[in-house]
Parts: sequence; C-alpha cells; structure tokens
Amino acid sequence: MFDYMIPFLFLILSIHSFVTYNIRNPYNNVIGSVFLFTSLFVIYIYLIDVTVASILEKVDKQLGNMAYFLYLIHMPIVLFFDKTFVLNRGFIPFLLAIASSITLSFVLYRLIEFPIMTIRDQFRGKSLYT
Repeated sequence: MFDYMIPFLFLILSIHSFVTYNIRNPYNNVIGSVFLFTSLFVIYIYLIDVTVASILEKVDKQLGNMAYFLYLIHMPIVLFFDKTFVLNRGFIPFLLAIASSITLSFVLYRLIEFPIMTIRDQFRGKSLYT
C-alpha cells in the first residue's frame, strides 16, 4: 500500500507542475509535453517493482552518487553549449552537453565527494555505506 503512495504524490505534484508550466508559457508544444509527462509517469510506475542485475545496480548506485553534482553542473554546461552553438542547436550539441554533464559530474564526485567520504569514514572509524 505504502509503495503506491509515493507515485500518487508524484502524480499530484507532477500535474501541478505541468499545469503551472503550461499556463505560464502557453506557446509550448503541449502535445509533446503531455506525451513526455505521460510516458515518464508510466515508466516511473513500472519501475516500482523492477529488480535489476548486479551490474546495473552498480551503474545505478554510481549515477545516484553523481546525481547532486549532475544537478549542480548541468545548467552551466547547457548555457555554455547554448552560447557556443548559437547557429547549430541540433542533436550533436545536445549529446555533447549530456556527455559533458555526466563526465564533469563524475570528475567532481571523484575529486570532492569521494575524498570527503574517505575522511569521514576515517574519522568515524567505520564506513557509513557497505
């Protein structure tokens, strides 16, 4: 029962965000955004009960570890690529922005977060995560 309360809350907040965004900017591609919203919600519901192989679990954990840095760094990279490729806003700059965001967030995780976690674990005398 509780497992389905979070998606329900997600649905309510997502509908609120979706309606607010489309009311504020009515010239958006409404059909495209409805399709994107619906497909992401269906994928989210499907992923509630999915178990993954151990290799994908490691990838998922690594992406989860990098998520905050990805959140921090993606917008400056998008703005950089937007200003750099003013005349060519195609698929290649989009892929470059994604690859750059993931790569830079991995580097920041390894340079900042990982050493801090090591110091924290030495200070505590044990690892917080197994």
